[in-house]
Amino acid sequence: MKNLATLSILCLALSSNYKTFACEPITEVIEQKPHTENIIFADPIVKETCVNAFDTNGDGELSYDEAAKISCIPSKFFGENANNITTFNELQYFTNLKIIKNEAFYRSNLCQIVIPDSVTHIGKEAFYGTDIVSIKIPDSVITMGEKVFMCCSKLNDIVLSKNISLIPDNAFCSNTALKNVTLPEGITSIGGNAFEYCDYLTELTIPSSVTAISWRALGYCQSLKVIKCKASVPPVLLGGKETIFNDVGLFNNYITDIVIYVPKESVSVYKKNKYWRRYSKCIEGYDFE
Repeated sequence: MKNLATLSILCLALSSNYKTFACEPITEVIEQKPHTENIIFADPIVKETCVNAFDTNGDGELSYDEAAKISCIPSKFFGENANNITTFNELQYFTNLKIIKNEAFYRSNLCQIVIPDSVTHIGKEAFYGTDIVSIKIPDSVITMGEKVFMCCSKLNDIVLSKNISLIPDNAFCSNTALKNVTLPEGITSIGGNAFEYCDYLTELTIPSSVTAISWRALGYCQSLKVIKCKASVPPVLLGGKETIFNDVGLFNNYITDIVIYVPKESVSVYKKNKYWRRYSKCIEGYDFE
């Protein structure tokens, strides 16, 4: 009997100790996925291209670490497969990427991409003729090359970097699907033909920081109805390479019922300005505050 009592006490103690151990909170930190793990690509051709270009350990995969070591995307990146790719959202994992070179995605069927906020320059014609529908240019981007989104017929939404100072020549030329565009403050110049032949563009807001607009920036925008120009001092309207501005015009003389809103206090200044007076009948005052 004495031995049985002793055994019962021992079992109770063991049971108590086990319960205490099992219910103790876990204090160690659960590690996140190591960067040596591989990126999962949505598009197999994009994966194949990235692996062929950037796989340094030869395992047939691209890890987060390998992607983070890439500083630029080269020209004609997808080569002969340009028409067979669709999405490259995994570019966001290239966290030290600085440059997207000229024609990087030129005339590809790319429709989706996420640009990491490390990129500082997007080259000439980088997205020319792609199927991009919507894109965000991170604030890390300082410069973009000319014709960067030219002939992007499906592009209907774009968020521009707050740190670019120039909309380059032909940036959105030739029938993008953009309808209402507000350029960020900080832009000082809009390049020639920047929005020319944007048939769906109905409204453009030009920030107060703009001091110069080049030839035919809004040429042949047949749906354009409203321009909001916030600059108190009328921007200089620059001439083209083969003709003076007054022969070409901001709209290339294709202007019907467009209204140009300017700050109320600057209406008379705009109407008398040598660059803007030809549009005096279209100019109206607006309170932008």
